[in-house]
Amino acid sequence: MYNFVVNPVARSLFVISLGLLFFFASPSALAGEPIGAARILELKLMLVEFINQDREKVSVDPVLFSEELSQMADKHCRELLDSNYTSHWNQAGWKPYMRYSQEGFVDQTSENISSMDINQMKVSPQRLKQEMAARHQSLVSEKPPQDLHRRSILNPLHTHVGIGLAYSNRGVRLIEVFADRYVKVKPLPRRLKPSEETFLEGKLLKRRYEVQAVSIFYEPTPKPLSLVELAGTFMCGLPDDERILRPKLPGGLRYAPPDSGTGEVDVQGRRFSCPIKVGKEPGAYTLVVWIQHKFEGKAFMATNISILVE
Repeated sequence: MYNFVVNPVARSLFVISLGLLFFFASPSALAGEPIGAARILELKLMLVEFINQDREKVSVDPVLFSEELSQMADKHCRELLDSNYTSHWNQAGWKPYMRYSQEGFVDQTSENISSMDINQMKVSPQRLKQEMAARHQSLVSEKPPQDLHRRSILNPLHTHVGIGLAYSNRGVRLIEVFADRYVKVKPLPRRLKPSEETFLEGKLLKRRYEVQAVSIFYEPTPKPLSLVELAGTFMCGLPDDERILRPKLPGGLRYAPPDSGTGEVDVQGRRFSCPIKVGKEPGAYTLVVWIQHKFEGKAFMATNISILVE
C-alpha cells in the first residue's frame, strides 16, 4: 500500500498536456452585433458538448462545466488578447498552475490555448461560434506524436472543464482548461513568510482512491516577463526540486532507504492531513497530493496548490 514512487508518466503527462495553437486569418469585414453574457455562456456550453462527444467516442467519462474555472481562464484570455501575445505564462511570470492556484483553485489543471489573429474583424455571434468550433476541431484532430491538445481533451482523469474566451476586432483567444477533481481541501494561505508552517487537511471524494504521498515542489519567485520572453515560452511543468511526504506507517515501521522515518502524512480512511513547512528561500512552493486507485493504475496528481513565500 505504501510503495509509492513518483510516477514519471504522470509528471510527463502534466507537462505535455499544456500546448499552444496559433492561427492567422486574412482581414475580414463582418457584420458586428452585440454578444451578451447569455450568448457567450451558450457558446461555451456548445464547446463542452463537443468535448464530451469526443470523449464518448473513446469511451471516456464526460467532464462537467466549471463556471469558476471559466472565469479564471477568461482573465488570462483577456490579458493575452489585450497585450497581443500567446503563452501559458502571464506577464507576471506565473505558470498556469500558479495562476489558477493564486485565485483559490485547488485541483490539478491542464490548459490548452488556441490563438487566432485577425485584422479589423467585427465579430458576430455566428462567426464566433464557427471559429470556436473550428479551433476545437483542430485541437482534437491532431495526430500522434504531435497531439498534445488531443491527449489533454481525451484524458480520462479529467472531471471538469472551464472555457476561457476573449475576442475583439483584432482576434480571438480561447482556452480549454481541464481539472481533475478527486479531493476536497480545507482553505490554505496562498502567501507565507520564509520557514513558516501551515497545515494541509483534506478528504478524498471517492472511496476507491487512496493517498500515496504529498509532494512539495520549489521554484524561485516568478519574475515579470517581457513580450519577447513570453514569445519564447511553450510547455511547462513542475520543477525538479521536490520534497516527498509519505503516509505514516503503522506499528512503528520505518521506510527503507533512501527514505527514512515513519512518515508525515496522517491518513485516516478518506481523510488526510500533514504539516507543511516552507523553506527559508523565497519562491513558489507547490503542493501536490498524489492519489491512486486501490486496485489498478498508477499514482497521479490530484492537486496543484501554489504558495508564494516572500
